[in-house]
Amino acid sequence: MLILERHHIALVENEPAVEVTLCKNCHAVVQESLRRAGVVEWEPVADTFVERQASMLRGEADFLQLLAESRRAAADRFDALVLRLDKEQPSWREWPEVQP
Repeated sequence: MLILERHHIALVENEPAVEVTLCKNCHAVVQESLRRAGVVEWEPVADTFVERQASMLRGEADFLQLLAESRRAAADRFDALVLRLDKEQPSWREWPEVQP
C-alpha cells in the first residue's frame, strides 16, 4: 500500500507554504538527508529572518540535489532501455507510442 506524506522542504516553521508530497520511504530519505545537512525539525525556530533564510536555503538545496540525483538515475535507466531496444527490437523507434 502506497502511503503519501507531506514534506516541508524548508521546515514548516521557516516556510510553511513550500512543501511536496512524497511516498513514506522517500520522505524518510529526505528527512535523513536534511538531518545530515544540519536542518532538523526539532530544533527551535531560527531567531532572525536571516537565520531562517539560511536554513530554508539549505533545506531547498538539499532537496533539489536529491531530486537531481533521482532524475539523473532515471535518465540513465531510460538510456539503458534505448540501447537494449535498439539491440533487440530495432523497429521500436517506429512505434506510434514513442513518437513525439
